[in-house]
Amino acid sequence: MDGSFLNWLKHVPWLFLSALPAAALYGFLFPWPAADQVFSRYPDQTPIVIAFTFGSKSTKRPGTDWVTSKHETRSYVLVPSIFTNPKIITVSQVDDRAPVVSESGAWVELIAFAAAFGFAVFSLWYYWLRTPTEYRVDPEKIRAFYDRSSLKADPGANV
Repeated sequence: MDGSFLNWLKHVPWLFLSALPAAALYGFLFPWPAADQVFSRYPDQTPIVIAFTFGSKSTKRPGTDWVTSKHETRSYVLVPSIFTNPKIITVSQVDDRAPVVSESGAWVELIAFAAAFGFAVFSLWYYWLRTPTEYRVDPEKIRAFYDRSSLKADPGANV
């Protein structure tokens, strides 16, 4: 392998670590009225978007015009209950129908996400922030270089 894959791979932690704040910011900047109705059932909780999808589909049915259907789905976690009773709440809506809500326990997902987040932070440090071994300075080698007696006897001999 020529290293091009590893050069590309070192950008993945940045993408992973920026995806969750980007989803939360999207949920904050573009509130969804269908989800607001759902979260009135959870007083004293702040919903945070962790994932979203949306789109539309156009189909032509025989004997009719084109029919376009749109869908949107957002998944949320509730803060502060994520730390005591984690659950993921998914709200889906097709066209203007009533939103469909599903709740799922999230202990396994929370642990998996924490592990992935930790690995991404480690990878970020490893690829971007640490000093590679070949550039590290060993103080003992520097001390030995300047303590050599050969520099005093013949300064140009070891150059």
